[in-house]
Amino acid sequence: MNFQIWKRVSTETVSKNPIWEYRQDHIRAEDGSERDYYYVRTGGGVCVFPINRNGKVALVRQYRYLFDRVSLEPAGGQCNPELSFADSARAELEQETGLNAEYIERIGSIAPWAAVSDEEMHVFVAYGLSSAYATPDEYEECMVVEMTPEEIEGAIERGEMFNGFAIAAWVIAKPHLLSIIDQEQAKR
Repeated sequence: MNFQIWKRVSTETVSKNPIWEYRQDHIRAEDGSERDYYYVRTGGGVCVFPINRNGKVALVRQYRYLFDRVSLEPAGGQCNPELSFADSARAELEQETGLNAEYIERIGSIAPWAAVSDEEMHVFVAYGLSSAYATPDEYEECMVVEMTPEEIEGAIERGEMFNGFAIAAWVIAKPHLLSIIDQEQAKR
């Protein structure tokens, strides 16, 4: 099957806030048909799975207003346009968990809502952790929890981790974290 490629004819920002823009693109398909496409434009996002020496991953529980429930997630958020993705991940890690990382590594990315937004979420693992001072945003109340990879799998099965980006990011992060755990155990 050959898919038609769409070309942007024009773009209009319908609405804008400090975090994202809602845009309307007028597009033309290869067959000449035209239509409008609406989407959310962001500067990208980051999430980070920090692992400590005892093989536990620091995650955050935070209230998600739109679902009126608490979600279990990796630390993360929108990229700061003045920082690299890695430095944005470090900032989110410190802000939400109160942890610094000696090592932080980008291991992949996901498109958390590909039909709705152009956002690309960059997934990081972090290790060599030390304490810092957490400074959550005004809309964030984060409770840090440490879990083994097996406990995270159980949290997904129980619906405690229900955020799609968190689950997809976990699928990418898990093999890397297990490798770090194996390396740490081999040193002992």
